[in-house]
Amino acid sequence: MFLNQITSISENELLEWRDINRKIFRTYQSKIAPQWYSKVKDILTINNSNLLKPEYVRYKHWKFKGDLLNHLTKEKEIATFYHQALDIVVLGTIKKINYRTNTCDIYHY
Repeated sequence: MFLNQITSISENELLEWRDINRKIFRTYQSKIAPQWYSKVKDILTINNSNLLKPEYVRYKHWKFKGDLLNHLTKEKEIATFYHQALDIVVLGTIKKINYRTNTCDIYHY
């Protein structure tokens, strides 16, 4: 498992356990967070919040928030887009759509 699989799309917050539990790489589901999650959260976050300590934030590599997507669909659907500056394809689930600005937040896989 990689840190970017369990952090927000902006890479500055650790995801809540309920969000990690829904990821497709999970082989089993558990409503109760396992011990490893608590240990990782203690090590990586500031004062037991979900904000990552500065040494774990990687803005320069993963800054997708605000990128425009055409033909936005409804929440919870899977979306992909090509990020030209990083030369990668991002795959994720749409979590929030702002129709006024034509943007959306995507939880990447």
